[in-house]
Amino acid sequence: GLADRHDRRRTMLSVEALRVVAASGLLAVAFAGTLSIPVLILAALLLGIGEVFFDTNSQALVAALVRPDHLVPANARLDAVTTLANTFIGPPLGGVLVAVSVVLALSVATGGFVIAAVLLLILPGTFRPIVAGPRRHLAVEIRDGLRFLGRHRLLRTLSSMTALQHAGLAAVFTVTPLYVLAPGPVGLTPTGYGLLLAAWGGGALAGAAVAGTLVRRIGRARLLVGATLVASLAL
Repeated sequence: GLADRHDRRRTMLSVEALRVVAASGLLAVAFAGTLSIPVLILAALLLGIGEVFFDTNSQALVAALVRPDHLVPANARLDAVTTLANTFIGPPLGGVLVAVSVVLALSVATGGFVIAAVLLLILPGTFRPIVAGPRRHLAVEIRDGLRFLGRHRLLRTLSSMTALQHAGLAAVFTVTPLYVLAPGPVGLTPTGYGLLLAAWGGGALAGAAVAGTLVRRIGRARLLVGATLVASLAL
């Protein structure tokens, strides 16, 4: 609802500002040597809330930047870059930086958020949603949106699929470190666990490379069903 009420770039910039504040606060606490679990939980909460708004608006931003016939490959590349950063680059780089210094790791994270904000500022175009009629209260629009979703079979199905998949993956990623890292039954070292995450990222890159071609050859519906079945079998 909020993503359709405000300029999407401005919302993303607000999120980046929140991220910079949270990371800077962590940096100051770490520099003072008083870093604690409650402080980390608070920072994670703020960053998690910001990520919801940022990711939602970034997907809408793609639709405003590319033609409809380029939307599938554009979304695939966005997902590939996100997975690449979260699996190939983020965990190994974070581990190396933390091993050197927690302050250094937090400094790099803060700098990354600042760079992202600058890139958003120089992005050409306008990203304010087009309003067809007068605005009503947010709660009313959310209620109408849920009613529309309930009546629209395709959107209802896709939303349910996405919610179930994210819930399943969240459960998997929650227990995976306990299961695969020593002294868990698989007994991987931290390096081995990093390679496991890298394999996940490799799969995402491969999927992004062929997504557009597969949509043209077998259609979106068959591809969605096939990808879901393959992921289920893999898990």
